[in-house]
Amino acid sequence: MNCRSLATGSSRAAARAGAAGPLAEAARRQEVLQDQEKVATRQAALTDRELDTEVRKPADAARYRAEQEAEARRIALVKEAGAAAERARLTGEGEKAQRAALADAVRIEGDAEAAAIAARGAAEADAFERYGDAAVLQMLVEVLPQVVGKAAEPLAAVDKLTVISTD
Repeated sequence: MNCRSLATGSSRAAARAGAAGPLAEAARRQEVLQDQEKVATRQAALTDRELDTEVRKPADAARYRAEQEAEARRIALVKEAGAAAERARLTGEGEKAQRAALADAVRIEGDAEAAAIAARGAAEADAFERYGDAAVLQMLVEVLPQVVGKAAEPLAAVDKLTVISTD
């Protein structure tokens, strides 16, 4: 019986040694996935900064410029309408001219707002066209921690590993 327990002990040691390889490989793969996740996160952040610099900020500046120009035109038209209304009041056509001037001011303001919205939409469309892969990468980076966690769950639940060999 003593020889048998020695053989059983050496079998156990061999089984543990055989199991160490797959466990070490799984741990190495886990580290590689974590490193890839860090790289993907950094790449997505860089892409987001590039998108902000190249697309969003110029689009916001164009929108702001269009709004300011529209506001200046509106103010000028309102002042002009006021002056025209005063002239018309003196000549008897005041109310009609003032309403027409105010209507023009509202139309110009609406046109400027539409131009700002169109500029923003064009910039976003360009961003999606230029950064389509980056957007997919960003979504992947957001989901990757969940995928890695689910992949690691079976290894975390392993308490003992028995290797049975036919040779």
